[in-house]
Amino acid sequence: MDLYEAVARWIGWPAVSAILLLGGALAYFHVRNLFKLQKDKIKWFEQQVASTQDYRPDVLAQRLVERLRILVQEIDRLGEDQQARALVIRQKEIEISHVKIEIEDLTNQLTRIKDILKVISDRELVCPYCGSPLVSHEINPGSQTYQGREVKLEHESTTYECGFEIKDGIITNQCPHMSPDDFPK
Repeated sequence: MDLYEAVARWIGWPAVSAILLLGGALAYFHVRNLFKLQKDKIKWFEQQVASTQDYRPDVLAQRLVERLRILVQEIDRLGEDQQARALVIRQKEIEISHVKIEIEDLTNQLTRIKDILKVISDRELVCPYCGSPLVSHEINPGSQTYQGREVKLEHESTTYECGFEIKDGIITNQCPHMSPDDFPK
């Protein structure tokens, strides 16, 4: 206590008491803040420990097993979908092959029809200008005197539904679909 008495003699006891009170108050606030800081650190460590509970090997293993189960289910479902799609694709391929066969048949039919139409038009069974069907085709025997001799002739007459008419190779009635370029000159 010599130190306190020396200081008290030099500055006085009231100043020593004030310094002790002020120092005690500062020490109290400092210790209180240290406790608060220690409490905050403890709380933070507790949170870290709680969060690491989620990352324990057994918890991680459980999560991986669950993910594996979900992935296997998804693969199974996708496999079923793929099988179903493969079946649908196969059915569509069969339909496409049937349609191709039908198209080929129709193409063959159209080719035959074109050939028949060509034969018909070559035999003058339709009007060469509008395609109207033949109404009549007559060959009438006849005769004519030429240089004192009687010559046997055949008179040919062709009439179409549109009104087009040819007698002995000469147009006697025109088709309504004839263009001016088609008229004989």
